[in-house]
Amino acid sequence: MTVMVDELKGWPVRASSAQARRHFGDGKSSCHMTCDGDLEELHAFAKKIGLRREWFQDHPVAPHYDLTARRRAAAVAAGAKEVPFREQSRARHEKKLVPRYVPPEPKKKYELWQESDPASGSYSFFPEDNDSARRLLEPGATLMKVFEADSWEDARRQQNEFLGWEPWEPDVPLGEERA
Repeated sequence: MTVMVDELKGWPVRASSAQARRHFGDGKSSCHMTCDGDLEELHAFAKKIGLRREWFQDHPVAPHYDLTARRRAAAVAAGAKEVPFREQSRARHEKKLVPRYVPPEPKKKYELWQESDPASGSYSFFPEDNDSARRLLEPGATLMKVFEADSWEDARRQQNEFLGWEPWEPDVPLGEERA
């Protein structure tokens, strides 16, 4: 395992908290200490140079300790490798220690409309971005509810539950194609 420290960077004069101002704000410099191996080994190294475990920032992309100039010097003296920030990131990704952040897919929205005559029991249900379906609605149709779902199947299940109908089942089992 290699413990790495990047270059010192000056913080803006106005840090967000009293603790941050005391340690890093008011123009003081700081850097990151991370590793390309087991985080438990990083914690042991941090303890050796006087850092507390609660100072560790378990960031999903860049787990690290923030170091002042004095703590950075102690880390280097204890064997940490001085590297540019980009090299720290590259080393973590090459060892596949930190997955690249992939934002979750946003849920799709589906609209449930009741046709103009509620007694008819007629409804329209389609994805929110389906303008052609919206143009086919009868004049006076009422938007009843917008559902957010990961799939059409999930949206249909929510629709049936909302209307008090039997649970929705696809015509063809999921994963199979129509004949």
